[in-house]
Amino acid sequence: MKFFVSYGLLLILFFMIQPGYSVCSSSSALSNGKNDAENKKSYLSYPKEDDNGYCFADVDLKKYFQEINGCAVIYDRRERRYSFYNRVLAEKRASPCSTFKIPATLIGLESKVLRSEETVIKWNGNKYPFAEWQSDQTLEHAFKVSCVWFFRNVIDHSDRLIIEKILTQLSYGNCDIGNREGSYNGADPELSGFWLESSLEISPFEQVRALNRIFEEKTTQSKEHVEILKNIMLTENAGGIEIYGKTGTGHKKNAWFVGFAVKENRKYYFAVRLEDDLVTGKKAKEIAINILHGWLR
Repeated sequence: MKFFVSYGLLLILFFMIQPGYSVCSSSSALSNGKNDAENKKSYLSYPKEDDNGYCFADVDLKKYFQEINGCAVIYDRRERRYSFYNRVLAEKRASPCSTFKIPATLIGLESKVLRSEETVIKWNGNKYPFAEWQSDQTLEHAFKVSCVWFFRNVIDHSDRLIIEKILTQLSYGNCDIGNREGSYNGADPELSGFWLESSLEISPFEQVRALNRIFEEKTTQSKEHVEILKNIMLTENAGGIEIYGKTGTGHKKNAWFVGFAVKENRKYYFAVRLEDDLVTGKKAKEIAINILHGWLR
């Protein structure tokens, strides 16, 4: 009996000391069954940190999602605080879809397939689902219009070892690039890949941690490459708030908007994912931006 008790205590201690996986005390109104009035308390009222310096808390963001099944994760870098809406979904892995263009940009830059925001890949003349894809593409434009064939070209001409290295450094979900051809869009090789409803999967929580690693210089990526990525991610700059992000839309009830916001030199990393019928990255972006405006006002 003593052996099992000791072993159990060791397991508990092991998980408690894992960086980034500590848990706040049960003051979270959403997790302890308190009434609706207490559910609406500000996340700022939760304990600021636990023994490892990180805090996980649940927050009520239902009004932003209305009837849509979705989740949100927001990481306040200064407070070292992770705030969750729908934590179960926030810890569930799914295809990153076009949000993968964030690490794909770094992969292309390190592989020297890309050199700057103005790097051009020529259109091959094929017809594609969107008119914006039927022209020569710069990195900046391809990122903005989420041009799949451009980034498939980038990945196809990048060193596999660099792909694996960067995904591993970012702890990018399961890091599984095994199904390189993918199975999306009728398996059209130009419009498919391991990041499109295929082998690579990542949770919203892992998306936020990966973004933090990129922009807080916790990888081997050069500052120049990270700055290029930041520039093409800029989505909104108004009212003293800058929002950087990337959408993603799949065909299996899967839509994303991930990135970070800056207000008064303070960063907030975020991921919003929707898992419902007919959802799109555009809708995930709308919800995320509304949350951020409410959060940062």
